[in-house]
Amino acid sequence: MSRRDLDIRGQTTALYLPSAKLTTDNAAMIGVAGYLHTVNGDFAKPEKLAAIGNLEL
Repeated sequence: MSRRDLDIRGQTTALYLPSAKLTTDNAAMIGVAGYLHTVNGDFAKPEKLAAIGNLEL
């Protein structure tokens, strides 16, 4: 884990970044989920998309 201090609008904010080896599993999981939806013909209608941040899997 590395820390970087960022100056945002005159205030210092700490940004913590995990090492690269800890950041790839989510991409693989999202890729597999997308592949399975595509294979099953399960496509979302763009006009019905809505962001909901706390859904359970």
